[in-house]
Amino acid sequence: MRNDVEIGETVMNLRRQHGWSQTELAKKLAAQGLPFHQQTVQRIEQGTRPLRLTEAAYVADTFGLGINQLLDLLDVPESATAYRSGFADGVGAAVDALNTLRETCL
Repeated sequence: MRNDVEIGETVMNLRRQHGWSQTELAKKLAAQGLPFHQQTVQRIEQGTRPLRLTEAAYVADTFGLGINQLLDLLDVPESATAYRSGFADGVGAAVDALNTLRETCL
């Protein structure tokens, strides 16, 4: 699996492809319920803060990708394929549950 610096570079490349600043990406993620600020995006891109799996699902969605597509970009080794499928299903269910909870509370 790639290290935090390489993951950060992937996030940075996706952000730049969309023409967004770090602040714009942070605002898009914050609108989905993640406590992200420009500094959070900066630290992830620099590799000084890891991107958590649950956050990766939101990041993927923000870029118009599925979690599996994001994991493919992160060059997850083939030996992790079975785990990736299970993680993607679990993360998807967690995101759905969080969205339902957020809608209920608002």
